[in-house]
Amino acid sequence: MDDITERILNCLLELGIVFEQEENNFELTDYIEDSLTFISFVSELENEFDIEIPDEYLLQGVLGTPK
Repeated sequence: MDDITERILNCLLELGIVFEQEENNFELTDYIEDSLTFISFVSELENEFDIEIPDEYLLQGVLGTPK
């Protein structure tokens, strides 16, 4: 597991979301069930990576969608 993946999984863990390590691909919607948890996760990511995710990327279906 690379460093970035590990850091993202730690953000999920901070919210009490346990990720199955055996899975290589996963959908966040399988683990994040409501908008409060989603915003908390985004906040964790922003803090962990010292970034700010623009609001337009926070619309349902945009974040995590492959281009």
